[in-house]
Amino acid sequence: MHSRILVPAAAVALAAVSLHAARPFPRAQVAAPTAGIAVVTRSDLAVAYLRFQTAYRSARLDDAEMVRVNRAFDALTLLFFGRQFSQAVSQLDALTASLDPKGPLGVSPGVTAFCPRLEPPVAVRNSAVPTLRIDRLYEPASPPAALPTTVRLRPAGTASPIDLRIQAEARADGQVSVTVRNLGALKKAGPGRYDVGFLVGGRFLPASAWSVVSALPSVRKTANASRLAALSPRPELAQAAAAVAARNELLADAPDPGDTTQLLIGPEELATALDAELAALEKGRDPFMDRRGDYWRVVKTETGRLPLRVYRPAGPPSGRPLPLAIVLHGAGGDENMFMDAYGGGLIKRLADERGFLVASPLTTGLTGPGGPAALAVLLDVLRGTYSIDVDRVYLIGHSMGASAAAGLVRAAGRTFAAAACFNGFSWPADAESGGVPPIRVVGGAIDQLAPPARLQTAVRAAVSAGVMVDYRSLPNQGHLLTVPAALPDAVAWLLEQRRGR
Repeated sequence: MHSRILVPAAAVALAAVSLHAARPFPRAQVAAPTAGIAVVTRSDLAVAYLRFQTAYRSARLDDAEMVRVNRAFDALTLLFFGRQFSQAVSQLDALTASLDPKGPLGVSPGVTAFCPRLEPPVAVRNSAVPTLRIDRLYEPASPPAALPTTVRLRPAGTASPIDLRIQAEARADGQVSVTVRNLGALKKAGPGRYDVGFLVGGRFLPASAWSVVSALPSVRKTANASRLAALSPRPELAQAAAAVAARNELLADAPDPGDTTQLLIGPEELATALDAELAALEKGRDPFMDRRGDYWRVVKTETGRLPLRVYRPAGPPSGRPLPLAIVLHGAGGDENMFMDAYGGGLIKRLADERGFLVASPLTTGLTGPGGPAALAVLLDVLRGTYSIDVDRVYLIGHSMGASAAAGLVRAAGRTFAAAACFNGFSWPADAESGGVPPIRVVGGAIDQLAPPARLQTAVRAAVSAGVMVDYRSLPNQGHLLTVPAALPDAVAWLLEQRRGR
């Protein structure tokens, strides 16, 4: 196999920051560091991150600003792993505000330090009216002169938002006193999931989530479990039944703030979907067969359950099998990272444009000695659910996910047409290259977590072993924001590759 390596003319010398790639992101809540500061959860981090991605996608940055933003964002990564959640959200909000100086974040500095929440987070329609509280997530550098006077509940779909008129005051002890002048407006809230946040300058700043349900999720969960227990699915439906059972476990009266999947999926919408999925299983059908859109499920492997998100573009059938991209997130993320975070879900927009299937599993489920076997089960399930072009199956990985992708192509290279590794790559000196497909390796020129010199050393080892590697270093890019910068071109390159060519 021919080898190709594209090395930048001048390598950028950077100090490496030690970060163990397999270190898990802390899911537990962290104790409040200061009186009056609320516990900052994984959900709070996710909301702040999505706000940042919205501002970053629309910002027009020159080279100097691109460098500043990338370096600041990579520094935040270390705060995440250091469990300094409150400080991480504070700095992330400040970075977002710097990208949006004319928007509400710039006009009202410090507003995002305050998070409106409705309690209970899941309310049964027409039951007791919930209460509104406002948590202070960190001490803002520039406290707002006054808190906003409107909290908006924005529903999914086309329904009209609900605005609560409030009077809020930050007290000397750090707590916030809140008076809601029209709490009765919540009686208009129909079943569904709502984003909750302040309305500032006519723009909405999402901060938390609230759901209205027609029946308690715990009651539905118990009823669904009884229906599942009564099933005797055929062997070919065992994976589908396991997936429905795992989805049923997500139903909760009080969602776990450390579980981003529960944050992203509304319990009413999930309960409705589960009812249809159970009905399909009761009729002997696979409820996931050629399912369009974006959904969460699990795959049973020899070692447990592999969580994943699947995205099938909503367009009509083309009559041709779909290419498949398996995308692996970096350390600290989960199966939701590619679908919602990197570039604000850029991989799904690319799938819509180019017509391919996306599977985003939990990366750690495909690492270690059991990784190749788990991959084989995942592929079997996907091939049994969708019409897949077996000559156009691709791997995409970031950071830890990039190292995992490199390991999988070494172990099962003939499965894939090509792979793309962002901000991470490894190649043992004694690794064989037989059957390994072409690999594109992309790094950020100012990445301090996976420095260019480290990537180039691994690339040279792979090239010396006979692997065809296309190496690219993106100027002004760091560790995480390289992904949205590199993904469109990498996807175009991947889709041109065919297995065996």
